[in-house]
Amino acid sequence: NTNVALIWIVANEKELWLDLVSDLNNWLCRECSFYIIKASVEEEKMNYTILAEPQIRRRRNKMTDTKQLQKEYWQRYAEICDAEGNPDFQVEAHPRHFQYIPVGKTGIQIVQTINTPLKMVASELFINNDIDKKIFDKIYTHKEDIEAELENVDWQRNEGKKSARIRVCVNLDITEKNNWDEAIKEQLKMAEKIAEVMRKYL
Repeated sequence: NTNVALIWIVANEKELWLDLVSDLNNWLCRECSFYIIKASVEEEKMNYTILAEPQIRRRRNKMTDTKQLQKEYWQRYAEICDAEGNPDFQVEAHPRHFQYIPVGKTGIQIVQTINTPLKMVASELFINNDIDKKIFDKIYTHKEDIEAELENVDWQRNEGKKSARIRVCVNLDITEKNNWDEAIKEQLKMAEKIAEVMRKYL
């Protein structure tokens, strides 16, 4: 059997694309391989950067380096939550790039995410089953007030999809383990602030 490789060349990276290709590579690892490559021009020279590619799988039961990093990162996150007495934002250390945290509202959660290709961590209000965007639009009417309390808010209405997101990001490279404590404390601070601010409008 011949493995097919699909290469997607982009000018700008988007986390949604990277997540999609990562999932496709996990689901279709034997049939097809997906790559995202960023193309840029510097001094009349084309440069290419691989943003997403299949993980090399030697054994089915062997955890990839990325999954191992994710698991260890969330383990450290859990340790810091315990040390700071912060049970409301505690997580289980699953080897994945996101963790859900309930906020006491059906269909609404805080999500902590890490992104190694984009070198960032994020906290977001995740609104599920909001196909008509009533919840998102209600919150968005308070955009100015929210942005007065939260910095660098990314409003993702996600037209045509069931979910919407209101996200705050910090640029930190978590492939460097000495950045973990700073990244985790930033995520906890962002999540606490998002929960505090959004409760006024939910």
